[in-house]
Amino acid sequence: MYPYFQDIYTSEEKLDSGAYGRVYASQAFKEEDVAIKQISFGNDLEDRSVFYDVFSEVTCLEEVKCGKIQATRLYDYGVKEKEYVLIMERYGENLLQFRQGRGEWQEELGVYLGLYEQVLVQVQLLHQTHHITHYDLKCQNILLHGQQVVLADFGESLLFTPSSEFDY
Repeated sequence: MYPYFQDIYTSEEKLDSGAYGRVYASQAFKEEDVAIKQISFGNDLEDRSVFYDVFSEVTCLEEVKCGKIQATRLYDYGVKEKEYVLIMERYGENLLQFRQGRGEWQEELGVYLGLYEQVLVQVQLLHQTHHITHYDLKCQNILLHGQQVVLADFGESLLFTPSSEFDY
């Protein structure tokens, strides 16, 4: 993470929040749109530790960076005050927002089936090529870049070691 975080990224608009973190729309150097995911450490010893989830997300995103997987592009990560910070590419909308802005599903069945096929191909590539299991697949974690599906939120994902017993 850059030492002058506030000079580079400006948090502007809250995009989403979950159980352990928040995502903001921002700009890097006032030019490139980015998404900033902030995950709090927790206030006391009884709070759930999120370090493993952050480590897992960064590891998975680094693993798929150069492959054929359409996953959130990770630009930078680090620690700021009492939270972990991930800087990622910003995408237009998620699958839930896309669906809510459309008409009857029957009229656009071909579009939905095409998006579903992309999700299946991406998940298959995650498993077979990168040995990653994404345990939090849902419409909010499937982003759209035009008509291209992009998988997001790898915080609950795990890398696994394949065994011959379960090879595909």
